[in-house]
Amino acid sequence: MAARLTAKLVGSGYERPNAESELPLDVNYSKLGEWLVDRKQVPADYNRKLQVIQAKAAEAVRELPSGFLGQFEGGEDVPLDYFLATAVLGKLSETAEKGFLGSFKGAAGEWEKVVKAYEYNLMFVAEGAQTLARNGDYEIPFLKKQAAKAQQQLSDLERRKAEAHKSAAAAAAEFQQECQQLGIDIRNIRAGLLGLTAELPTLVGAAVESLQAEQVTQALDYYAAVTAQQQEQPGSEPGQLLPVLAEVREGRTAPPQPAASDPVAADDGSGEAESSGTGLQVEWDLGAALEAVGGGEAGSDSAAGPGGGGISWELDAADLAAAGEEGAPPGVSWDAGAQADGGVEAQPDGADGAPAGISWDIDISGTGETEQQAAEAGGGDGGAPASQAPAPTPAAEAEEWPATVRRLVEDAAYRARLLDDLYELRAFLMQRCRELGGKTSELLVSSASEAVRHVSADMAAAMLEGVSAAVAAFSGDKLKRLIALCTSPRYLDRLVAGLQQKAGQEAKFLRAASEAEQRRGEIQRQLMADSAKLNVLVKRTRQAKEGAEAALSAKLGRRINIMGEINQLLG
Repeated sequence: MAARLTAKLVGSGYERPNAESELPLDVNYSKLGEWLVDRKQVPADYNRKLQVIQAKAAEAVRELPSGFLGQFEGGEDVPLDYFLATAVLGKLSETAEKGFLGSFKGAAGEWEKVVKAYEYNLMFVAEGAQTLARNGDYEIPFLKKQAAKAQQQLSDLERRKAEAHKSAAAAAAEFQQECQQLGIDIRNIRAGLLGLTAELPTLVGAAVESLQAEQVTQALDYYAAVTAQQQEQPGSEPGQLLPVLAEVREGRTAPPQPAASDPVAADDGSGEAESSGTGLQVEWDLGAALEAVGGGEAGSDSAAGPGGGGISWELDAADLAAAGEEGAPPGVSWDAGAQADGGVEAQPDGADGAPAGISWDIDISGTGETEQQAAEAGGGDGGAPASQAPAPTPAAEAEEWPATVRRLVEDAAYRARLLDDLYELRAFLMQRCRELGGKTSELLVSSASEAVRHVSADMAAAMLEGVSAAVAAFSGDKLKRLIALCTSPRYLDRLVAGLQQKAGQEAKFLRAASEAEQRRGEIQRQLMADSAKLNVLVKRTRQAKEGAEAALSAKLGRRINIMGEINQLLG
């Protein structure tokens, strides 16, 4: 009877005899090196052995022809590892010769030894573990952050470039608009501003002509009549109440006085100086002062010592005695360079017997400098030296102006007194208009004199309008600006500097836009280089990961998966 065969189910799933070997094994990329040592896949001193292998590979690289590594992906800067060694060996093996035992000769033989050293004890897997940890934790995140930062910089630079172009257009439009308002040529600012002063006689003449209006004449007479009534002084004239206004209206304005050529009074020889316009006298004779304080001669008495309220200046007794024998009070020379030994020399100030003064060794020959010479030393306020600018108004042209026009342009105090008279007259008319338009106007008119009674509220308003027009003519912005251009070189320099600064704003913004574009190009080139480097780095990291997984799976007989954030970086 045939034997009976029995089939027995020994297990399924995890209970299978080879179930564990069929399951994949997951290893974190940052722990791969420790895992290899724990599983006895690589020696514990693999770092030292890797250094030896890499040193041999570096020596083999130096034997290669120049530019040989440039034909591989990544170029000359590609890191030297197992995969590059296999690529170099494959390239050299195409033309290399083999020996009797089948090994390569020459440079290919050296690289074959390097590759075999890497493959022994899975040293290339240990090197791959280091590559994964270094690239996954540092290199790839850094390059990605740099790329994101570069993208943000590109966006900012694009915005700055657009804003710079917009600001340049606005600055150019503003400069042209201001030049058009001033009525000057943008190509020659200083000459254009100086040309504006040609309108000054016309403007001042028109302002003076506004003072001859009938309303202004009536206002002056009305003001004089009201003042005479209130002060009970009949016969008051407008010229007594508003002298400058009456003088300008009648054409009695005197030409402006020429400026003093030397503001410092000359010394009279005895050390006295009198300041102009103040009557202040300064006594520089120290010998006379000593005589006045000591109550006696400054000769041998002062040399004997202080007494009777005198002042002891601790002078050399020998010098004082020598000066006393000559019959002249001693003087003191403050010129430190007069004596070679540094002593004090007593010198008479004039002839024998004349009182001695103090030599201050001050040169006053340059006190009469012109305003242009002073500007050359100090410079103008507007950034351009005043010495480089011609006079705003030539003297020959100013001499041709009428005396009234010249006085009102050059004499600021006279012009201010004229405006004060006009303001006083306008204030009077404004008050009279309020009084005549109020409830007590009938009482005011009934109590007024015959010369005042005929003026109604409408007539006073007409007078006020005429006076206000005259005030506006003399206080207009254009007239003030032209007078400042004519009389103040520093104002001209400041105005020219301000306009030149505005003219340079457009070029400044355009330079900023050009710099932003240049910087943008540099960042784009750097971004492209970093992107290429990142692509190569990601590719070589993926190659190291796949090579390690394949080598470990083949040796352990089960699938090995390297897990962790490295997969997201390589994805």
